[in-house]
Amino acid sequence: MKILIRPKWIIGILTILLMLTLLVAVPPTYADDNSGGLPPVPSLPARNGHFPGYHPVKTTGSVIAPGTTPSVPFPSKLPAPGPASPSWGNGVKQICAAIPSPAGIATVTGGQLIADYITGDLWFYNTAKKTCTMIQTPPTGFPSPAFSWGLAVTGTLVAVSSETGVLYTCTYSSTTHTCGKESSLITISPTFCTAESFEKCNPNGMAFDKSKNLWYADSQNYQEVELTKASHYSSVGTVNSFSTEVVAVAIDSGGNHWVVDQSCSGNLYENGVVMATAGDALSSVAISTQNPSHTAHFYVGVTNLCLNYASPFIGDISDFTALPSPFSSGVGFNLPGISTLLYFTGDGAWQTGDAL
Repeated sequence: MKILIRPKWIIGILTILLMLTLLVAVPPTYADDNSGGLPPVPSLPARNGHFPGYHPVKTTGSVIAPGTTPSVPFPSKLPAPGPASPSWGNGVKQICAAIPSPAGIATVTGGQLIADYITGDLWFYNTAKKTCTMIQTPPTGFPSPAFSWGLAVTGTLVAVSSETGVLYTCTYSSTTHTCGKESSLITISPTFCTAESFEKCNPNGMAFDKSKNLWYADSQNYQEVELTKASHYSSVGTVNSFSTEVVAVAIDSGGNHWVVDQSCSGNLYENGVVMATAGDALSSVAISTQNPSHTAHFYVGVTNLCLNYASPFIGDISDFTALPSPFSSGVGFNLPGISTLLYFTGDGAWQTGDAL
C-alpha cells in the first residue's frame, strides 16, 4: 500500500519547520519606543553583592546628614575625565554634546528625550539620524536655574520637574519628534510640601504607573510621592516614607515600585523592602532588556559618593556587572538618568548600546 504525500502537505510541513527554526535561531527584537507600556517584571537580583573593584571605605550611614541641605548636584557642566573624544572606552559614546547639563532621560519612539538640569529645556536625540534638537522650553514661571532632574514618559505624555516643587507636561509626537500642547506651570500641592525654597519639595527620579499617576522620589523628605492624574499632577496622593535619601523610582508591568537610595549601602527597594544592595550610593534606576540574555534586569547609577569604587558607573545590579563607563575616577551626584535602552546621563549624555 502506497502512501501518497501531496505537495500541499509538504509545503505545510516545511513552513512549520521554518517557523520553528526562526523562533529558535533569531533573538527577539526590541522596539525603540515605550509603546508596550511599563517595563516587564524583572527577576530579583542577589540580595547583597558588589560590583567589580569594590573596596570598602564608607559602608554605612548616609551620604547626606539628616536635616542638612545637599550641594547642588551640578550647577554647571563639569569636565568629564579622560581624553576629550566623542568615543570613550569600549562601547561608550557621547551624544548631544550641545546640552549644557543633561539630567533626566527616557526612551520614546525614534529616540531619547533628555531634560536639561539648569534650564529645564527638553531635547530629542534621533537614534537613526544621530542628531540632537531642543524641542520644548518650560512654561512661564519655571525656575531659573531649573534644577530639573525628573523626567518621565507614558505613551505620548511627558513630564519634566524641577527640584523646587513644580513641573510641566507636554505631548510627544512620534511623527514630528516634537513635544507640543505644553501645560502651564504645575505646582505640587502645598498641603504636602512648601515650594518656597530649594528642595523643600524635591521631585527627583520619576515614573508613571499603569493609571498614569506620576510618582517621584524625594531625597530631601525621604519619601516616594504620588501625584494624581485626576489633578493633572498638582495634588499628592499616596506617600511612602523611607529612612534614607531615596532618589529614583521605576515601576514594572506588575505594578511593583523599585526605589533606590543614596545611603552608602546603595539599597534597591521593592515596594518599600530592601531587595539588594550595590555597595555605594545610587542616583538612578531603570529596568531594561538590552543585555546579552534579553531578560529584564535592573540598572543603577552608582555615584561612588562613599568612595567604595574607583569611579562612578552604571551597573547591572541583576548580575553585578558594570557597563562600560566614560569615567575613570571621581565621585558625583550626577548620574541622574538611565533609559530603557541604556542611554544614561552624567557630565554629558552617553550611549552604551554598542557594548551590548
